[in-house]
Amino acid sequence: MFCAYSKFCDSRLNVAYFYHQAIWRLAANTGLRRAELLNLELGDLRDNGIYIVSRVGRRTKSGKWRLIPYTNGARKAIKVLAEETKGEYLIPQKHKDSLSRAFKVCAERAGLPGSLHCLRHTYASHLVMAGVPLRAIQQVMGHSTITVTEKYAHLDPDYLDSRIGELVI
Repeated sequence: MFCAYSKFCDSRLNVAYFYHQAIWRLAANTGLRRAELLNLELGDLRDNGIYIVSRVGRRTKSGKWRLIPYTNGARKAIKVLAEETKGEYLIPQKHKDSLSRAFKVCAERAGLPGSLHCLRHTYASHLVMAGVPLRAIQQVMGHSTITVTEKYAHLDPDYLDSRIGELVI
């Protein structure tokens, strides 16, 4: 699953509408939950990253705030989305199920299984493979425990083969 979604976010984006491409890229480059994507306000985009804030009526899962540093992919997605937005939210308000359905259609067109939530797993996996400590990943993802973070950290089989193959004792 990891490798397929990594490729979906790069080479297979042409199966999505241009606007949806940017949303999927933002999700894959930030690990944002569906509700966090939909509740992201332009004011949450700061110089040092994206602030995920728990608000009245739009509580985060943990009820706490966190900072997600920008990736180059996130910056590109935000640029596209910000040019299209007409209000205070980065993504126009729609029912959460509408966003999930749109992703499912795009994934099916790309010949991939899964849900929008898979992009959250993809983000965590890329962080692990980049050597980011699990504790830092836990904080960025907003996980309650390191055990939850470990469940998100799927490794690409090619990554494992190359890393183990490089071992010299």
